[in-house]
Amino acid sequence: SGQTALEMLRRQHYDVALVDLQMPMMNGQEFIAQALALPERLRPRVVVISGQNPVDLTEQEKVAAILFKPFRLAEIAQVISDAVFKPAGKAP
Repeated sequence: SGQTALEMLRRQHYDVALVDLQMPMMNGQEFIAQALALPERLRPRVVVISGQNPVDLTEQEKVAAILFKPFRLAEIAQVISDAVFKPAGKAP
């Protein structure tokens, strides 16, 4: 659940959080807003995974990337690599 993931993020740093916009109990937008509000030392780069166009993603300029389903393993590997190793900036 999103709440469990946030609890994990509060305890230790993770480089990347893969976030689906459709989650039970807490939607992806709520999770993203809370994850990005964490102290910088705990804040992960956020990669959004969606089966739809996330035009209503209010934090879109703050996410590392948006990956649309379906995707290939090579695509997600590249997106994660870019999120970890490239400077923060706007999502493509």
